[in-house]
Amino acid sequence: VNCREADQNPIADAPAALNMLVYPNPASDLVTVRFNSPTVAQYHLTLDDITGRMIIVKEGAFAEGDNYLQFDLGYLAKGVYLLNLKSEDFNGVVRIVLQ
Repeated sequence: VNCREADQNPIADAPAALNMLVYPNPASDLVTVRFNSPTVAQYHLTLDDITGRMIIVKEGAFAEGDNYLQFDLGYLAKGVYLLNLKSEDFNGVVRIVLQ
């Protein structure tokens, strides 16, 4: 049996070039998504379960600079989810663990 210690770095799965941070991760209820946008941009965000089923869909506009989105995921079953954040200039996926 091979075991490895879980990485406690909240941005371990986030694309570094996007400067995207999801915390806390692992989470039990509230999750914050922080993104630093160099310009005003429209975004499309989805949260998918491990089977690919969309749980949350959100669209909006980022302001230039730091942006924060907060989600209450406490109603979801424990497990792994994928947060997809897309804009015309970027496409990032972050794995979120609910425990």
